[in-house]
Amino acid sequence: MAAALLCASCALQRAEDIRLIAPTAFERTVNGVSTSLYTLRGGDLTMQVTDYGARITGLWAPDREGRMDDIVIGHATLDDYLTAPVSRVAGAAVGPVANRIGRGEYEIDGVKYALERNNNGNTLHSGPAGFDKVVWSVKEATASSVCFEYRSPDGEFGFPGNRTVEMTYTLTPDNELEIRYRATTDVPTPINMTNHTFFNLGGEGSGDVLGYTLKVGASRYTPVDGNTLPTGEIASVEGTPYDFRTAHAIGDRIADAGGYDNNFVIDSADGETLRTAAVVHDPVSGRTIEVLTDQPGIQIYTAGAFSGDTVGKYGHRLEKYHAIALETQKFPDAMHHPAFPSIIVRPDDCYTHVCIYRFSAE
Repeated sequence: MAAALLCASCALQRAEDIRLIAPTAFERTVNGVSTSLYTLRGGDLTMQVTDYGARITGLWAPDREGRMDDIVIGHATLDDYLTAPVSRVAGAAVGPVANRIGRGEYEIDGVKYALERNNNGNTLHSGPAGFDKVVWSVKEATASSVCFEYRSPDGEFGFPGNRTVEMTYTLTPDNELEIRYRATTDVPTPINMTNHTFFNLGGEGSGDVLGYTLKVGASRYTPVDGNTLPTGEIASVEGTPYDFRTAHAIGDRIADAGGYDNNFVIDSADGETLRTAAVVHDPVSGRTIEVLTDQPGIQIYTAGAFSGDTVGKYGHRLEKYHAIALETQKFPDAMHHPAFPSIIVRPDDCYTHVCIYRFSAE
């Protein structure tokens, strides 16, 4: 482990109102590999991550009054992530293939592959297990950044190829959380990763996200069927509950949408690599997240499956619509829709992906 890595066990709290997660609660052994918890700092932000699933467990950001709150929904112990998770993928690196694969099957160069189905006859987030359920190694780290690496053997989770995957978290002086992905393979294989952090900008227990305003840089989206599987159409958001081209409250038309769990097609501007995919603002705390990415899509999920059965790390029940996930990625079920951007990575390729969450308060 790099000497520069700031481990939570030896970190001092920067402010009295930041209650860091106890590092001992994440010192376990999973599948024969030891796990740890780490603390990063940059700008006004403090973040904790664990090598189990390359998972963000907490992120503290100031509100308009300078008050620090943990705006990430999750748990205070690794045992809770293992046994009673609010969501299997909460805060985690999701892959090799995030989102849905229709019928749990796909084909590459005439070879057919079958996956375990775990979502209404389809495969969601690579099936019952994926990169979120493994222990990653720390390749490189500083006080503000950590690079996780995982070597996935051929056939793991039902995907071909020996893959080397990196995921780097960096907190910048400009109050940004930058996530960079990199993956290579020795045979053609699908890769479409994301991070699945659940945000509540008022902090756990502050209520639902329906009063947040949302703006999405997307004039199109990918409609879905009754099982949330893309139909293959790329449609205009005009006249639909998915039109967030102008910022408005998430709750304004959420009943018409039946909750949001949808992929938006990010509008591209010539010559731009990073584009603003979405902006979320909480008028109560004043906190704002701007999401920038080089990916063509963003899945926006308003935690419709939260039911109050699970308690978060600060003792509050996690209810429906009490969080929002902002998942940059390529489109769901891309293997079955030639019009969608391809997610097949070949030995001569290198999968890369950048996502930036920029935090502010006003």
